[in-house]
Amino acid sequence: PLVPVVLPELTSVSDAVRTQIEARDAALRAVLARDTAPAAERAKFYGELGDILMAATFLDEARLCYRHAAAQEPDEARWPYLVGHAAVRAGAREAAAAAFSRMLALEPAYTPALVWLGELQLDLGRADEAQATFTKALAQQSDSAAVLFGAGRAAVARGAYAEAVSYLEHALQLDPRASA
Repeated sequence: PLVPVVLPELTSVSDAVRTQIEARDAALRAVLARDTAPAAERAKFYGELGDILMAATFLDEARLCYRHAAAQEPDEARWPYLVGHAAVRAGAREAAAAAFSRMLALEPAYTPALVWLGELQLDLGRADEAQATFTKALAQQSDSAAVLFGAGRAAVARGAYAEAVSYLEHALQLDPRASA
């Protein structure tokens, strides 16, 4: 069950940011007050409030907004994707991985989400899962330095060093300025 969205204490932000947050909150409240507001409209306004809260680094509140938007539009992939990004920024890696997994259940071919999920799986010590995720990403976009880098990192984590070298060298060929 989702708790209602409550604005955080806004004394730490500039007047301009506070005004924007309060305006988006008021717009959301107006939509929610209309019993006839369609779910897509409610989701849109939850998402807009989430966007400004994320930009102002109120990450928990932004995640909650995006979760409410996802509850309104459960088949819309952008909401779990945004939940995932807010969770990453908040340091909630397990929650982020779960959100990106939900997003990929809705839109399995979205390579950026596969890369984010694979990186999180590596950070969480799940090298085999990360390898499977990067293998899917490679099947979709084999010319992506980010995908190849992730696959290389997963190979290193599994101890498959020759495979890792191959992936990482290919990534550098595609993007010679890559620094990681």
